[in-house]
Amino acid sequence: MAPQKTSKLVTEEGNKDGYDNPGFDADNKKSAQKHGDKEQPKKHALPHNPFHKRKKVDFSINIDSGHIQLEPKDLFCELSVLKKMKGVEMEEWMETARWVKFEEVLEPGGKRWSKPRVATLSYKYLKELKEIIHDGVVILDLDGSDLLEVSDMLVYRLMKSQYHGLDLEKVIEVFLRKHHHPHEKRSKIRAPTVDVTAQQYTSSMRVPPSPSVRQRASSISSSFKSFRMTSDDEDTGHETDGVDRMGDSEWDYEPEFPDSPDVPPRQDSAERLEMEGKDVLGPVLKTEYKPNRNFLRKIPPGAEACNICVGEADFLSHPMFVLARLSSGVVLGDMTEVHLPSRFILFLLAPKGGQNVINYEEMGRVMGTLMSDEVFKEVAYKARSKHDIMLAIDEFLINSTLLPPSEWDPSIRIDPPQNVPAQTQRRKAAKTICNLDHQKHILPDDQHSDSEDEDEHARETGVSEEIMLSRTGKLFGGLVQDVKRKWSFYASDFKDALHVQCLGTFIFLYFAMLAANMTFGGLLGIATEQRMGNVENLLAAGSCGIVYVLFSGQPLSILGSTGPFLLFEGLFYSFCVENGIDYYPFRFWVGMWTCVILLVVVAFDFSAMVRYITKFTMESFAMLIAIIFVFDAFEKTFNILNEAPFKSHTAPPDAHLCDCVRRLNTSDVIISNIDNITADVNGVIKFDPSDVLKNANYSLYEELTHFHDVVVSGCDALGGQLEGAECYDHTKYKADVFLFSTWLFMGTFGIIMALKSFQRSGYLHSKVRSLLGDFAVPLAIAAMVTLDRLVDIETPKLKVPTEVKPSYDRSWIIDPMGKNAWWTIVAAILPALLVSILVFLAQQITSVIVNRKENKLKKGGGYHLDIFIVAIQIAVCSALGLPWMVAATVRSMSHVNSLKMTSECKAPGEKPTFLGVREQRVTGLLVYTVLGCSVLMSSFLNYIPMPILYGVFLYMGVSSLYDKEVVQRVLIMFMPQKYQPDYMFLRHVKTRRVHLFTIIQIVCFALLWVVKSINIISMAFPLMVLLMCVARKLMEHIFNMRELFWLDNLLPESKSKAKKAEEAKEMEMKQTEEAKQNGTTVSNGEAVTDTEDEKKMNEVVVGIESSRL
Repeated sequence: MAPQKTSKLVTEEGNKDGYDNPGFDADNKKSAQKHGDKEQPKKHALPHNPFHKRKKVDFSINIDSGHIQLEPKDLFCELSVLKKMKGVEMEEWMETARWVKFEEVLEPGGKRWSKPRVATLSYKYLKELKEIIHDGVVILDLDGSDLLEVSDMLVYRLMKSQYHGLDLEKVIEVFLRKHHHPHEKRSKIRAPTVDVTAQQYTSSMRVPPSPSVRQRASSISSSFKSFRMTSDDEDTGHETDGVDRMGDSEWDYEPEFPDSPDVPPRQDSAERLEMEGKDVLGPVLKTEYKPNRNFLRKIPPGAEACNICVGEADFLSHPMFVLARLSSGVVLGDMTEVHLPSRFILFLLAPKGGQNVINYEEMGRVMGTLMSDEVFKEVAYKARSKHDIMLAIDEFLINSTLLPPSEWDPSIRIDPPQNVPAQTQRRKAAKTICNLDHQKHILPDDQHSDSEDEDEHARETGVSEEIMLSRTGKLFGGLVQDVKRKWSFYASDFKDALHVQCLGTFIFLYFAMLAANMTFGGLLGIATEQRMGNVENLLAAGSCGIVYVLFSGQPLSILGSTGPFLLFEGLFYSFCVENGIDYYPFRFWVGMWTCVILLVVVAFDFSAMVRYITKFTMESFAMLIAIIFVFDAFEKTFNILNEAPFKSHTAPPDAHLCDCVRRLNTSDVIISNIDNITADVNGVIKFDPSDVLKNANYSLYEELTHFHDVVVSGCDALGGQLEGAECYDHTKYKADVFLFSTWLFMGTFGIIMALKSFQRSGYLHSKVRSLLGDFAVPLAIAAMVTLDRLVDIETPKLKVPTEVKPSYDRSWIIDPMGKNAWWTIVAAILPALLVSILVFLAQQITSVIVNRKENKLKKGGGYHLDIFIVAIQIAVCSALGLPWMVAATVRSMSHVNSLKMTSECKAPGEKPTFLGVREQRVTGLLVYTVLGCSVLMSSFLNYIPMPILYGVFLYMGVSSLYDKEVVQRVLIMFMPQKYQPDYMFLRHVKTRRVHLFTIIQIVCFALLWVVKSINIISMAFPLMVLLMCVARKLMEHIFNMRELFWLDNLLPESKSKAKKAEEAKEMEMKQTEEAKQNGTTVSNGEAVTDTEDEKKMNEVVVGIESSRL
């Protein structure tokens, strides 16, 4: 027997490992006195092994080529506590907490789980757990195919540890007690999963235990005795530190069963159950444990379980802790609430009572929180010794945040955050501290993102966007690259549309496009005196849209008529009329020159200039178009008053505010017989026609029931004229039309917004909410159309053309010359330049908005290919006398927003995260096809009230303003600083500098609005958009690069400078880190060797600094 110096030897061996952390309590001699009154028993030594000297674990050496090849997976952690159950003599395990991503605890009633929350832990219990793990046993390759075999292997491993002096038979009996879960029915009697404790349950059922059960207990007892005898005969010069080193290849700790006749050979679990349990537990074992299948749906697929068992026993004198990692996942029966393979078992058994009262259930919560932490979990999967587990706890403590006890109530439950921060920096720190070399293919893809700040606001779009916006130096080189890149995704562009979300997007987008094109078509007809109208607009939108969707680089962009082109068409037509120029031929040559200019842009890769369109210009242009949609929606709703005005009449019918006046005719017997009729000096009388008609028993009086109808029609029948304040033409005013139209307008918008908000609420199932959100616009349109049909008020309806023919008396093919002179061909170059600028900016700004990094597009865009398709279509539309189609910003953003995908909230407390956009071509193809066939459906579409479509317009405009950073910055200008949201740019830029940037952007936006609104100068609108890019360049003299990085995008030159500076900084940090790893520090060009203690401390400091970067 070795002298009792276990605690001291543990500390010494820990120092030999290189494990020295200031946060760890080195006074391990008193650990037993902290947890109990009794003295620690003597610990027996293992047989001498010259390879038992512990070494510092280095994961960078053959981590994937060794015998441990574990891939970190999602973990479901479950905490079970020993509790006294009703109707049972002995304490049994009761599940009290669980973790998928966030913590859920069982409420005091024991029947309801709490709302998922962020776990708040006590530093006291973190420190206590760290000491217990240091003195405990860590087994990193426990074998077993079921709970029975796992318990067998656990017994033999514990017999080789410092715990072999304990009564392990009682320990394992406690470990194998029955587990209870809240989802089970209390009245149902269920047998235990294994047969070791069968005697306890069979005795209560008055079934005698079988000899095989007694033989099993006798065999385990003999195994304990024989191993103790073997241990006493071996060399006792070396003691164990409680770490099972089965993970290292030098130490082969396969359990050797003593040659004893009482120990049966290893058998399959099914054979043993059949041999030992069927005689006694036949009727009981038929009642199997039923896992919680409903909760299993909330756990990510492929997840494994971590079972944490914490309890107190009266036969222990000090805490006993075991952390076991199974070599392969094993389903442990009723030990886990759900049917998942268990990978980790954490077993803590402590003595009851003691000098210091410790809440071991809280310590179990600490274990569950650690195992559910992403970084700690990965270390636990890849660890090779207890040393790595201890360092992982240090890393967890370093990155934990403490709340002052005087300013925080621990009973307050913290709701899960909307976005969980990335753990990349913590992984770097863990790699530095624990010397872990994680392979990239081991970690999930989403764990290779940048930090929270970089992930949300990094403006570098990666290699794919650099390729899309780079100049190849070859003729049409960018176009060829776009075609090659998009061809690889062409088949998936159709397969990815097989989702119900695309159906809702199609219905919404069709009505939005139909309303927009009908509106712009009507305005275009007014501006050009019906040279182009609704028919031309629908045909152009349908035909151009189909070609664009099939062959473009970014099919999510929506082509259509836009406000700037409407202004240009009106001004261009007025110019032609004033100067006696034939409109159609002159427009033909403008379109042809525009096509040539755009083809030159494509040939020389001038689309790369899109890199200079930063968020400053992009958001200003997009906000302008969105506000135009909002403004037009209200304007067109109020314009209903021009077609259906209303007049309020508050006076009662007998007020006689409207009389019928006529000259008295003595031969008119009907009037002369009426009382109270007097004539003035000129013989003119005033009377109420209703009295005349009533007294004369005219049949007309019976047909006219409304007072005003009687007055008007009666006066006309008697040859008089109306006179009075309340006299009006009853055919001019329409009662209730405007009021009801307003209800339809606001009702449509309100229903859409309500259903979209409902999608983010907690009511009903997530799939139901998602379905309602996807079909919000179709449901709103259907509800309001039904209401309009039920009320039956003559609201203004959609007017779709009933036949396909030109709006003006002309042929479909345009004569290139007409009545114009030859010089008009050359003169058309000047307006063609303006149109080319407008087309380029409208198309490319919309493409930039669609392709921005926040949308997480995986297939990319095709800037060169899009301009090429639009150029060809402009030439064709010019030859046919059709409107030019270009990417419509608001409709494109609405298309993208309706196709956004969010994760399903499976894990309790998990917030839906944005996954990306469903990139496909089918929705656009269907929309344009049906849009072109709308003429054939005019009999049905004419029932749709226009106020409903105006409500859709309003939603499109408002939704396009949601995620605009400029809107956020405008709103915070009216907030006190303490109430401002925690926007990322506010963390890095001073508030007054943010306000200055916002004011400049608002001024530029106002200039755009003024130029657009004044007809005389509206032709200069494209040039004003270009000046926005120039203004952004000049802002580099007002703001530094760091401020522009967070408030806007960096220009290409600034990006290259910043990239070079960042590479230089990374190279310097890399050299410094390599020098520290080599044990030297760089000081004035000289290398200075560090001491061992300084080297260890530097490892921790580097981890802390890297986590704060």
